[in-house]
Amino acid sequence: MEDEDAWARVSLRVSVEECPADWVEATIALQGDLEHRVVRGEYWWSVDLYKTGDESIDHQLDALAGLLRDHRSGFVEVGARTEVNLMISWTPRRGQDSVGFDAELIALLASVNGRIVLDTHTDDD
Repeated sequence: MEDEDAWARVSLRVSVEECPADWVEATIALQGDLEHRVVRGEYWWSVDLYKTGDESIDHQLDALAGLLRDHRSGFVEVGARTEVNLMISWTPRRGQDSVGFDAELIALLASVNGRIVLDTHTDDD
């Protein structure tokens, strides 16, 4: 049984400290969801994989794998010049208490020099 308070937000972020956001978008051939998002004083171009707010982590990670497959060559070029992150913000709850990464997603992230960042929110926050 899933907890109604469980949530997850998956984003693919690209640092635009070194490379302008318009270059990132042109290279990847994809428009970001929020230009120049500021996170802890850093600027990021990002694509959000959560659309309605109730997609599971697995659903969002599958969508991410499709995005990386469809725009792989652009992400490879971008990843050679700047930081690429898979950002997962989530609250572990009953029904959503783990996250798994399949070999294809790990390989796709590795091919674009991507790293995984887990931002876990708990009741202690």
